[in-house]
Amino acid sequence: MYRYSGCRWPFPHRLTGDGHDKLMSALEILPEGKRSPIVPWTQEEKDALVVMYKKNLRYAFMAEVLDRSVDSVRKEIVFLHRDGLLKQRPNIQSVLFKKRNEYIKRHFLIRGVDYCVRHLGLAKSTIEVYAEKLGLTKVA
Repeated sequence: MYRYSGCRWPFPHRLTGDGHDKLMSALEILPEGKRSPIVPWTQEEKDALVVMYKKNLRYAFMAEVLDRSVDSVRKEIVFLHRDGLLKQRPNIQSVLFKKRNEYIKRHFLIRGVDYCVRHLGLAKSTIEVYAEKLGLTKVA
């Protein structure tokens, strides 16, 4: 039915046969330039969004609770950042990086590399590189 000629998304110029016909007939149903109306955000919705954002909830969950699309939630969060009502969430990678380094500092010299490998789930060579960057030397 649908045949794609090397395209990731079903663009009309890439569809062949009846797939192209079905797509074109579906596009004819919608009037030209007709979009769903933009519903402005109420202050209550913005307050709820701020509270949920500060709790580090997923965007999809926030969208479901507020009965909005995920894209509209993301856009509103950008506007709230711009207006100074929200601060950026901490970067989860930097938080994990700090925790990992603290763990290596605490356990590398006392318990050794194998202990860190078991508990961090990283390769032995990786932990040795991190320990070297932290200025720690191997236990003999």
